[in-house]
Amino acid sequence: MSGIFAKVYYTTNMHIFGNKWGLFPLFFSYLYLTFSLFGMIYICDNFHTLGLDASLELVSPQRRARALRFYAHSDRLQSTASYLLLKKGLQEEYSVDGCVDFDYDTGGKPHLHGRENIHFNISHCKAAVACVVCRVETGIDVECIAPFDDEVARAVLSPLEYGMVVASGNPALEFCRYWTKKESWLKMKGKGLTGDIRAVTVDDKAFITFEDLQKGYVCSVCCSDDRFLSGMQLIFPTLP
Repeated sequence: MSGIFAKVYYTTNMHIFGNKWGLFPLFFSYLYLTFSLFGMIYICDNFHTLGLDASLELVSPQRRARALRFYAHSDRLQSTASYLLLKKGLQEEYSVDGCVDFDYDTGGKPHLHGRENIHFNISHCKAAVACVVCRVETGIDVECIAPFDDEVARAVLSPLEYGMVVASGNPALEFCRYWTKKESWLKMKGKGLTGDIRAVTVDDKAFITFEDLQKGYVCSVCCSDDRFLSGMQLIFPTLP
């Protein structure tokens, strides 16, 4: 699906519902150049066709070692594909060719070695891999929509959030929305899933949320400067 965009507009806690369409070349080429100044969100939900061995040859030794720490083939492929997605984004947005290595801060958040002006975040699940590249601190999380688990919901949602989730028409989807927003914000901050996640409020923050109900996943993005969200574009590339 290379070159196919999802509809993007900005509101607080924006939702995008997988309405993809082809581009009119001249008009959208202009939009692409404009939006890329703010940041780009990349999602690939057809990475399952990639060959793991061949894909591992395209990533850095650092990433290869990290991917091979996983036992399951699917987890190794997700880790590898998310790196390839970042590699593609860095080349297209910042003309960074080849493989890059990560430095990690005390909270475990990765940064590009020697390129402090470029901010990124990656995420993966069984349904999709996702990446955001931006000029300010950013976080992204993609998760499969799982059956609603009341015990888990009570553990990560505030009482108000829990009430809104169980009262919604689709608690599983609504919970996934909250979860991806919370985790993307924590990843942006470099905090990880530590402390009481119920205290992390999201209704007072701005996010871009894309959801594909047919393929069963939700993806949320946040930035340290909300103004960058209003100019972000969402693209669905094909990985090599």
